[in-house]
Amino acid sequence: MFVGILQQCKQLVNLEIHLPSNGFIGLRTRPLILLPTLRSLEVICSNAADNILRCFTTPLLQQLSLRYDSQDLDSLVTDLTAFQQRSSTPLSSLKLHILCCADYEVEIITEKVIEILSLFPAIHSLEIHPSFTPDLLIQAMTCTEGQLALPNLKELVLDGYPNYYLTGKDYCLSGSGFKAMVLSRWWPDGDGSASFRNVLSRLQKVTLRGFRVSDLAGDITHVSALSGLVLDYTPVKEWW
Repeated sequence: MFVGILQQCKQLVNLEIHLPSNGFIGLRTRPLILLPTLRSLEVICSNAADNILRCFTTPLLQQLSLRYDSQDLDSLVTDLTAFQQRSSTPLSSLKLHILCCADYEVEIITEKVIEILSLFPAIHSLEIHPSFTPDLLIQAMTCTEGQLALPNLKELVLDGYPNYYLTGKDYCLSGSGFKAMVLSRWWPDGDGSASFRNVLSRLQKVTLRGFRVSDLAGDITHVSALSGLVLDYTPVKEWW
């Protein structure tokens, strides 16, 4: 019944779906659901087999919020890849909360997250709630001549609080790595010193909260003083 109703809702613009943690049998057959006018979608999914994104085609989707609690990251990447191949959506905003660290090394989780981000290069607003140490992710998002992840990114949120409140774990973040990432995506007005910046959007706002930050060199202070960049910084505790 649930799937049948969705298949009839051709004029939907906003949709929130919180799937039950004990499974949802209606999605096991992978029905195809076309939502041609959908602009905003929020999905909470606890089981890889119930990831409704494997059923959706949403060609006009602009905002996607996904909380994924399953340990099966390979299925998530596969489902999102197929979703984007069907939809070719010009996604501009992505919120990603992956609770998956028990069976994976940080390197593998980071690799999967980067694979997901690469599917949506038009993103200009990204919010990630990592349940893992974020340093490798920050490194992967640092732009160089040969590495341009999310070239249109203007607003970035790295929020450790959801994981902190859920598990009691807080992760340490390298202040120097964070500064290097920000500086690779920011430049003063009129500065054309790096040729790859011609295809980059300049970072305008960064929110960093819920992490312990190793900041012996005053890297956060440096970032907060950059002209034209807004830094919203809330550490979970001071790092000594």
